[in-house]
Amino acid sequence: SGNDFVRRLFAERALSCAGNEKRTSTGELTAIMLGKDFAFASLPGEPFNGIAQAIRAKSPFRRTFIVTLAQLSNNSYYPMPDCYAHGGYETMPHGKAPATDSAERIIGAVTELLARKPVPKKAAAKRKAGKPK
Repeated sequence: SGNDFVRRLFAERALSCAGNEKRTSTGELTAIMLGKDFAFASLPGEPFNGIAQAIRAKSPFRRTFIVTLAQLSNNSYYPMPDCYAHGGYETMPHGKAPATDSAERIIGAVTELLARKPVPKKAAAKRKAGKPK
């Protein structure tokens, strides 16, 4: 039956990852702020909705937009921690699967980016030109 096929597929995938239990995945996180009202956060792969909700809840901006699939190099799913216990194709082990704490790490890092004070234009221009602050 279909359920047996799925169970077998997951078991084979898990066995193929034996010895490589440490899940790793890299990607860039980018935040763009427009004034005091709007922010855009660019995330790799396909983060679960809980990640976007948590970022928006912690954002100091009136509107925070989450941009996903922002990097072609990383198309992994980023489930919430409780999703791993439920299984599913998004949490299936594979060679480039993200660590199980990735959601919390993404939320924390993006929240930190959004909390940064903007760099004044003159200071940014000096940094770009390689001049000291």
